[in-house]
Amino acid sequence: MRQEKRQKKTLMWTVIVATIILVATVITLLVKNNHYESTEDAQIDGNIVPLKTSIAGYVKEIRFSDNRFVKKGDTLVVLDNDYLLTQVKIAEATLENAKASLETSKLKSFAGLANIVTYENKAKSGQQSVLLAKADLDNAQKNYDRTIKLLAIKGTTQMQVDEETNKLQVAKANYQKALNEQKASISSIGFQKANFKSDRAQISVAASLIKQKESELQLAKENLDHTYISAPFSGIITKRAVNKGEYLSVGQNICALIDNQNIWVTANFKETQLKNMRIGKKVRISVPAIPNIKFKGYVDSFTNATGAKFSLIPPDNASGNFTKVVQRVPVKIKLTDIASAIKIRLYPGLSCNVRVNTK
Repeated sequence: MRQEKRQKKTLMWTVIVATIILVATVITLLVKNNHYESTEDAQIDGNIVPLKTSIAGYVKEIRFSDNRFVKKGDTLVVLDNDYLLTQVKIAEATLENAKASLETSKLKSFAGLANIVTYENKAKSGQQSVLLAKADLDNAQKNYDRTIKLLAIKGTTQMQVDEETNKLQVAKANYQKALNEQKASISSIGFQKANFKSDRAQISVAASLIKQKESELQLAKENLDHTYISAPFSGIITKRAVNKGEYLSVGQNICALIDNQNIWVTANFKETQLKNMRIGKKVRISVPAIPNIKFKGYVDSFTNATGAKFSLIPPDNASGNFTKVVQRVPVKIKLTDIASAIKIRLYPGLSCNVRVNTK
């Protein structure tokens, strides 16, 4: 009997201790889990950019294969560009002609300016010639008048009168010639100034033409560059949608480029889980596709709108009968060791489990 009582007592204390341990464990787990928020509604996210054509043309070369890594700047597709190469050469030739026209206009302008100076100097010289010719004419007129008076009193001969008359006629002719030459020089100055103004205007026209031809050349080169479709960033190329020899329209899809160098986690938490969640809180991430490996991260940002607001038809609780549904808010989580995640080959779209330490 004593041994039986002892066994019952031992069993009772064993049950009591086990119950205490179980209760303590449950309380510990409840307290511990109270500092965590978790969700399975999460996935790896990343930028997936569709590459499109900016000009139309036939596919000349395809330099990539699906699901391969490409570096930023790698040429993926080359369009037939013979016509655009010709356009570039034509644009370069017309630009050179425009530059030559500008130089010609400048030379004509410099020559016109030199002509203006020449004719202005000639006009000044002509004024001196007019003054000298006028002095000679006045002197010849005086000599002629004196000879006529002497002839009246028989103080000279008719031959002397005739000689002075000839000198007077020559002086008048020289004076008229000097006047005409001066007038011609003055007229030429005005003509040369008009030509100079026209030449200066041609310089402006030629300079404007050069800018136009430079723009045309730049446009031709840009169009030529667009025949080489390259990767805008490093990543995985996939979803090839073109073949060699195919004609592509402007804006047609060529392939998709996945930015696997910059990935994050988008977790959709219930609105009731956000109370103690803050930016910078530590996160534990597990990916079912890669078991036995845990990833670390931190809360980067909140979307500030529920996922329902981004749906095709957002809910309108003001219409119809209202049923309260717990909403989910997308939370962006960045990985702490992005290099390791890339090495392990995490893909955008993979499901994952997220646990945030809200303590």
